[in-house]
Amino acid sequence: MIIPETPPSTLWPPKTISSDEDERLDHALENLVKENQWIDDFIRRINYTIEDIVRKT
Repeated sequence: MIIPETPPSTLWPPKTISSDEDERLDHALENLVKENQWIDDFIRRINYTIEDIVRKT
């Protein structure tokens, strides 16, 4: 006899997110975007520096 699996949606009911949690998630997302921009800028500056070194040699 084969027992059918329970669909994942019935295992955990959807969680209601409070407005406080929404604000924390928004803030975390903003920080992630800022950090990602900083990393992109850093990589761009390193690439320019490498290009300058290669041109000078």
